[in-house]
Order: sequence, then structure tokens, then C-alpha cells
Amino acid sequence: MEAKKKLMGSLLRGLIALIVLSALLSAATGSHSQDIGSTGTASLVMGTDSYMGTTNMCGKRFCSDAMWAASGPALPSASYLKWNGLGGRTCKLSFGTGEMYTDSASTLDQPVEAYWQQPAGKTVLTFGKFYVPFAQQEWQYESKLGMMAQWTGGRSSLAMSVNRNANLDSTNGYVRGSYKVAGDAEVGLSFGLGNGFSFDSIHDRGVAIDTNIGYAGWRLYGEYNHFSTRGSYNDFDYISGKLYYEKLGVWKPFVAAYSWDDHSGGFGSFKSTLCGVDYQASPKLGIEAAIATTSGKAVSWLQLHWTWEKTISR
Repeated sequence: MEAKKKLMGSLLRGLIALIVLSALLSAATGSHSQDIGSTGTASLVMGTDSYMGTTNMCGKRFCSDAMWAASGPALPSASYLKWNGLGGRTCKLSFGTGEMYTDSASTLDQPVEAYWQQPAGKTVLTFGKFYVPFAQQEWQYESKLGMMAQWTGGRSSLAMSVNRNANLDSTNGYVRGSYKVAGDAEVGLSFGLGNGFSFDSIHDRGVAIDTNIGYAGWRLYGEYNHFSTRGSYNDFDYISGKLYYEKLGVWKPFVAAYSWDDHSGGFGSFKSTLCGVDYQASPKLGIEAAIATTSGKAVSWLQLHWTWEKTISR
């Protein structure tokens, strides 16, 4: 335990030193990452990223968040304010509007996101509450307080974050690196560390491999995660794959499979195989219909995905 705390402390100090060094280099060169994302004017926008649908899942006839893997609602609906400043500076505050965040039994804390993002040379720094960088965020889609540094150059990218786990009073660390092995094929490698780094489970270390491959109109997303603890048999394994066909205009049919097994019992065991279609009815409105066989029962759903954004100040 003491060794783990020292390791996390070293990671935290190292990231802080890296952030300070990047800022100093930026000041010395007078560069702000070539004004990443800057349009020449600052603006304040408000928007929403919301889901609404129906499903045959027991007790869930209506869903105000997005279904995932035929296991239940898992992607939150949210409304937000976002300030886009000069030089790529960004500030975002978002609140969950669906049951995942508003239900009386929810264990999730508002806001969903509350962060400041600042380019510093070739580094982009993020401070506040944000989604942690781990694989494609298929499984590990969790926002936490912390700080993150991101780099992109050529075919490679790297993201590192140190985050506070308030529920377990612990520190978590995440690293994800990716490399484009071909024009439309990317492979990613991720590491997670610290007590409860994945949704407060007993696991204190994890590794993931993910892929994003496009070929002849087809696109495959794949991810494998393995979590463990020291000196025990509480391993957790997760694997998923989703295959789209993208050459039918506004229609995108897909098939997918998900499977996980947690020997500790915390996440349980689950399998699902599903097929469906995404339809982009307009630039702001998407519709998804899917049916799945799972380790429990057959599940189907129909959901709307509405995105909207408006500039309210310049």
C-alpha cells in the first residue's frame, strides 16, 4: 500500500513538472500551439447532447439517456455552456439532464464536466472534471476531477491524466497512446492505476488495447480491457467489437458484440450480440434502432439523439 501511494505521488509530481515545463517552453517561444481551435474571436455557446427513447428492458420502458451494449442506459444526456477563447483556450460546464444524473437513487455527482483547457506549446492541458483517457471509452467512460496533458504529432498521440477518486479517497492515473499504422487504421494502448480506477471497483491496475480500422466502406471499432489486483484472483476481462457500413449516406447499419466477466463479482458477467441501424435524419437529429440477444433476455430499443448548439455571446 505504501509503495502504491509513493508511485502515485511520483506520477502526480511528474505530471505537474511536465505541465510547468510545457508552460515555460510555450512562454519562451511565444507559441500557443499555433492557436489551436482559434477562430479569431472568443465566443460563449450553449448546447445540449440529449437522448430519448423506448426499450423493452424490465422497468425501463422510457429512457432519458443512451442505451449501451444492451445492458442499460449508460451514456448521459447533458446540457452545457462552453466558452471558446483565443489561442484554443476552452472552458466547459455541463450538467446531466437524464435519469443517470437526476434520479433520486443516482450515485453520480453533478456536474458531468467542468474543465478549463489551455494549449501550452505542443501540449494541451486540461484542469477540472473531465472524462478520463482510457482506450475508446467504451467501458471506462467516467468523468473525474484532475488534470490531463495531451500531445499529438504525426501519426502518434498521447494523453496522461492524474485524477482524484473522491468516493474512495484515492488517486487514479490514466495513460493512453495511439499510433496510426496506416492511413485509416489506428491502434491504441492504455494503462490505468490506483485503487478503484474503474468505477470504484477493487481493481487497482488495468491495461487496454483498442483499434479503429476503416476499409472499403467498413469501419471496425474494437477494445479489450484486463483489470487485476495484487496477489488475488479477481481479474476482470472485457472485450467488444462494433462493425459499421458507412457508404449508405445517412444510413449506417451495424453489428456489435460485448462480453465481460469479473471474478471479483463487482461488475458481474454479461454477453450481448446486437444488430441495428443509425439514421441521420438531420444534422441535429439522429435515430438508432437495435435488437440484441443477451445472457439475460432479448432486448430492443429505439432512441433519438439530439444535438444543438447556439452562440449566445461574442
